[in-house]
Amino acid sequence: MKRIILAATIAATTLAGAASAEQYVCQVEQSTGFTIVQGEWTQVPFVDGDQFLINTDTMIVSQFGQGGSFYDGDDCVLLGDNSPEYMRCLPNDEVFGMTFGISSMRFIITSHGYVTGDGDDRSDPFVSIGTCAELGS
Repeated sequence: MKRIILAATIAATTLAGAASAEQYVCQVEQSTGFTIVQGEWTQVPFVDGDQFLINTDTMIVSQFGQGGSFYDGDDCVLLGDNSPEYMRCLPNDEVFGMTFGISSMRFIITSHGYVTGDGDDRSDPFVSIGTCAELGS
């Protein structure tokens, strides 16, 4: 895990320019969900190891190896009483949501695809959890 975060940190610093205290590199450690197999819902492991770059200043989440933003500023809000404790991203037009705990350095991504229908309209529901490391300047 630490080697992967270190490699991602180097890549993120190279791609994003000078890193700031508002940037975090995050990696999925566990992921599970459900899919339909022969007409029945079955629990299945999902892909582990996905990596994300979270910027709490610009409110952008990017996924390594994917073009564009996973979430952009309009999808995310900072929550907390006196200072931001969480960044929560939940786009209006998607069934995926992400919450990042700034002090705990943990995140969760969920898909609520079960409620969207069947066939091509269905998105398999899943939950992914992981940890983050701060990119310092």
